[in-house]
Formats: sequence, structure tokens, C-alpha cells
Amino acid sequence: MSPPTWLTNSPIIGVVATTFICLSFISGQPASSVPPLQAIKINDSVKSKFRVKIDDRENLSPGFKFNEWELKGVPLRIEIGPKDIEKGSVVFSRRDGIGGKYSVPISDIDKTIQTVLDEIQVNMLHSSKQHQEENTIHVSSKKELI
Repeated sequence: MSPPTWLTNSPIIGVVATTFICLSFISGQPASSVPPLQAIKINDSVKSKFRVKIDDRENLSPGFKFNEWELKGVPLRIEIGPKDIEKGSVVFSRRDGIGGKYSVPISDIDKTIQTVLDEIQVNMLHSSKQHQEENTIHVSSKKELI
């Protein structure tokens, strides 16, 4: 069962705005086998600008990690694995379901994260305002209220 899509933290005020999930090279290999140089470069360039968590836990499957961070409501998940590093890209997955999964070149990560988080914030605000308008009833008398 997938987590509810309404459970998404705001990129502006959420504790974690982005999660990097390291995928192992070969099934059974540790996630730390992702070349550390690339992970460190990404970490240094992004960590100063965004609230990120790098999930390189070795004892959990990628699916478990994905589900855990979705349940926590993290708005953007970034997957990095051996095939992605070979291509010079990472995979973005938005929590709000818009755009599905897509590859982003490592050189464009900073700019793309900012753009995606801004889009998610605007979409969340628009969706909340629309929900409020659709579910607000204006009354002119006490009788209508009750």
C-alpha cells in the first residue's frame, strides 16, 4: 500500500527538503560502494543550499528507503546509483507525483533542485487554496450555520 499523496511537507519549512538515496552497484553490495567522490561533490554543493539527508544505509533495500522517506513526507527524492554515475546523472522523483521519475545531469543538480522545490511549494499552495475555496460555505444567517 502506497503512502497517501496528501502527506507532503513544505519544501520551505520541512525538516528535510531533499533525500539522496544511494543505490548499491550490485545486488548484495553495500550502498557505500557508490563512488564516494561523486557523492561528496554532490553533498558539498547541495548541502550548503538545501536541507538534505543522504541515505546510504547498507542494511535496507532501495524500496524500503523510498517508502520510508515518502511516509516522512519529503517532497523530493534523488536516487544515485552506479548506472546513474556512469551516465553522469541522478534520478529525481517528486512527492507530488508531477513528472514521475526523470534524469538530471549532475552538473545541473543545484539549479534543478531549487526549481523543483519552488514548483512543489507553488503547487502545494495552489492546491490548498483550491481545497479551501471548494470546501468553504458562506452563510448569512444563524439558521444556515446550524
